[in-house]
Amino acid sequence: MTDSIRPGGSPLLQTLTQVARTATEVAKTVGEQVTSAVNNAASTAQSAFEAASNTAALVDINGGTPAGQVQGPVVRDGGPATALAWANEQMGNAGYDDECLNFVIRAYGIHQTAARAPEINYASGTNNAIGAFNGLERNGKIRPPDSDIPLQAGDIVFFGATEKNENDGHICIATGRMAADGTPEVITSGYEEASGVHLSSIGQLTQDSGPYIGSTTPELAFAEGMWPGTSEASASGGAAPTTAPRPTDTSEATNPSGNAPQAWNNTCGANALMSMEAALDPERAAQLAALPPEERAAYEGAVLRSHPDNDGFALGSRPGGTTRGWGPDMMKWQVSERFGGEATVIFPDNRKQAVDALTTQLAEGKPVAIALADHWLSATAMRQGESGQEILIHDSWTGTSAWVPEADLREPGSGWMRTYFPNAPFEGAIHSLVAPGEPALNSGSTYREAEAGLLEGVRAEMR
Repeated sequence: MTDSIRPGGSPLLQTLTQVARTATEVAKTVGEQVTSAVNNAASTAQSAFEAASNTAALVDINGGTPAGQVQGPVVRDGGPATALAWANEQMGNAGYDDECLNFVIRAYGIHQTAARAPEINYASGTNNAIGAFNGLERNGKIRPPDSDIPLQAGDIVFFGATEKNENDGHICIATGRMAADGTPEVITSGYEEASGVHLSSIGQLTQDSGPYIGSTTPELAFAEGMWPGTSEASASGGAAPTTAPRPTDTSEATNPSGNAPQAWNNTCGANALMSMEAALDPERAAQLAALPPEERAAYEGAVLRSHPDNDGFALGSRPGGTTRGWGPDMMKWQVSERFGGEATVIFPDNRKQAVDALTTQLAEGKPVAIALADHWLSATAMRQGESGQEILIHDSWTGTSAWVPEADLREPGSGWMRTYFPNAPFEGAIHSLVAPGEPALNSGSTYREAEAGLLEGVRAEMR
């Protein structure tokens, strides 16, 4: 990967882009044919069920937009409506074959907000469906198969570990309907016998994978405040579920590493990294948020001094001194070392390109470092608010966070920094963005090995 991606670049890049667009159109045509066949089967199953029970489907899994949702790419907010809408967009996608846990994690945006459901995101260290089930069951968050409560749209369904699924178990999402075989319908990622995301049933998956062992719901599984809920109408069996209104209120915006100002004039980059890490790792979030002010300040300074020519992440003076902060190259090194994959640096030519790149990275679950002229901010999540799509941005100068409407970010000369971070002396022009290659922390990185020693060194230096 090159050091940077500059939109609208060379003629060669434009030629490759045109080839990619042509390939995309071909793939789209084939995909539409596959989706049509799947939807016809889904329609038959739904008709059979509705004729028997006269019960309306809770979510239009066949491509309709649930009430209160906007047409276009789905922003997953942790609610069942957006989870199912996104899953429906993946129909026929074989990229999640044998990746059932990852499929559900992404449907519910758990990759964006790891603290939403730690038992699912970390799966008890096993990285498989049965690990997620075991973690939820230990914490009393699983409904057994013989529960009197019927499966609802968006419930998360588990199947036992067997040789058929290589003892990984299986996880998928209920649609809220019954399938033609008389068992609850689910939407599932693919596997050897049935590639691609598709509609199935508990009966079929029991044959293909293993026994149905229970289910959970967003209300049960997710941390308090991490599930937006559904409308009263949908809960009573009326209209399709809608995401509950979420007002544009900056008072609820929280930095996952703690809303603490940067300790020094030049540690905005280190502070931004802390919020990016905390957004992906609840344990890291708790550790950073619990640091006493003096230790947090010393730790920020230690991270600032870390350098590839200075034995990586270690206490000590940084080559060139510590009076200056980081540029894009140093931020890229830091992000590459701390997160999965080589970091991407994007230099946008205008505000539109900047926001397009920012929302693309966030939609993939990647926290983003935002470079202004003389300052680093970080962005860690998106949601739908009263003003449309909003982005959670953290400013280390003021030690505050805000849900900034995407529309304000896109508007040239909007003065969004002055509006949402009024005490920060920076203009809102975005000069570059740095995002991880993968939305995960790099557990094998040298910085992870040095982290405990770094904190101990900070404490020793303070004594």
